[in-house]
Amino acid sequence: MVDNPLLAAVHGVAQDLRDMRADLTGRMDAMVTRREHDAEVRRLDAEAQSTRDLLLAHEQSADRRLDAQRAEQRAADEQIREQIAEGERRREEAQIAAAERRKADRRWTATWTLGAAAFMVTASTAARAWLG
Repeated sequence: MVDNPLLAAVHGVAQDLRDMRADLTGRMDAMVTRREHDAEVRRLDAEAQSTRDLLLAHEQSADRRLDAQRAEQRAADEQIREQIAEGERRREEAQIAAAERRKADRRWTATWTLGAAAFMVTASTAARAWLG
């Protein structure tokens, strides 16, 4: 084979074609792999963006729920404060009314005590005068 230069050239060209085919096959495999890789990267990026969007929506929803709960809590706190203030007002009114009742009771007792004492003085004076 080595003796025939034409045959050696044909074998050389055939070997070059095999090498080129192997190189092209490797490049095509790499290209497909690169395309698959790029597609996978795009899919993962889209999935990550979707996850970020869902997380943002969840956080915004949680913020809205928290704001609503805080508003409800403030309203409930205000209602409790109003009830406490109303209870204090009623207690003070009851204390004032009780003080007025005690004052009226003392006046009534003093009036009847003085009236009874005056009657006793008058009765004893009349009894002394009548008896003698």
